[in-house]
Amino acid sequence: MITIATPSGTVRAVPSEADATGSVRYGLTGAARGTVHVTATSSPARWDQFDAVRASLGSASAVRELPVEPLVRIRGRAYQGSTVRVLAHSADVPWGWQGPVSLVDTDDRPAPEQASQTLTAVLRACASNYATRSDFAASSSRPVATTPRSC
Repeated sequence: MITIATPSGTVRAVPSEADATGSVRYGLTGAARGTVHVTATSSPARWDQFDAVRASLGSASAVRELPVEPLVRIRGRAYQGSTVRVLAHSADVPWGWQGPVSLVDTDDRPAPEQASQTLTAVLRACASNYATRSDFAASSSRPVATTPRSC
């Protein structure tokens, strides 16, 4: 379990086992509830290599799919969005992350500042946890014994 301190309060994220695509679902409880999907992907500069990790709120592919898991909710509002962690760079530098991309509610309104900071912290914590998993070999930038899904 991951414990994440956020502006909205403490969020706990419990990871599942990786599925056949290499995706891991993080069930959220506490100040935010719902599901974050994290999977290996490619960074925009190196589309042909799995050298990044994508975290999405409520869906394995926030770009192409409607969420199949519960969207992440904070104080009753449900949000969508994603971020990409580029593994070639430190997580502590701005270019180590692409996004978050459009943190919006289900009415397509931007998340308020506090919710945006909370969602960003949750997405980054889940992406960082996934990148350190033993079934994700960062040195080869590919999940072990799984077939990852690209963007």
